[in-house]
Amino acid sequence: MIRVGTSGWSYEHWRKLFYPESLPQREWLQFYSSNFDTVEINSTFYRLPFDNMVRGWYRKTPEGFLFSVKG
Repeated sequence: MIRVGTSGWSYEHWRKLFYPESLPQREWLQFYSSNFDTVEINSTFYRLPFDNMVRGWYRKTPEGFLFSVKG
């Protein structure tokens, strides 16, 4: 199986290019995960995320969505 995604999803310069201009940033992951089935989490290279942050990401994505952790 080949999964296609990007390295992160929270980039302001993607507004209007990928994200609808009116879409609030808090909804970007949900929108992203409706177009891709995986994403790399860049921030884990610098620090481990808090549990509540990871749970929030999980709740915002569909079943089967894959998070890749950068180490």
